[in-house]
Amino acid sequence: MAPADSTTIAQESDVLQNGSSGDVQRRRAMALHPSAGVQKLHILIHSDPDLGRVHIVVGGCLTPVNVHGLDLVVRRVSSLSPGSEVVLNLTQAQAWEGMSGTLEAAAIEGRVSEGAPAHCERRRLRVLPTKAQGSAEEKL
Repeated sequence: MAPADSTTIAQESDVLQNGSSGDVQRRRAMALHPSAGVQKLHILIHSDPDLGRVHIVVGGCLTPVNVHGLDLVVRRVSSLSPGSEVVLNLTQAQAWEGMSGTLEAAAIEGRVSEGAPAHCERRRLRVLPTKAQGSAEEKL
């Protein structure tokens, strides 16, 4: 039987400490994935029992890439109860510099209404803007 080299011993040690080698590879892949960073959105949705008002609380960092995911959430919530008031609370979120126009109620309404069925166009959207802080890019 040939003696084991240091690489094999290190791999075996890693497997014993952290589970199977598949688990190790999955953890590494998850750590390297773009969504693992600080550029994530945290979304909490509150609703009245009759869906008269739906409150979407957004935290995390709004970027030009993930704002489209937020649009999808607003569209889906609006489709649950046409005519309901949708309050998009961005006060706990940070936004990249230059995103202020993208996060205004009219801009969000325009993107959400694009291609939406006619029964969803009766939504009442109110946006509570992000706090005026420094650039989120500088904090990353």
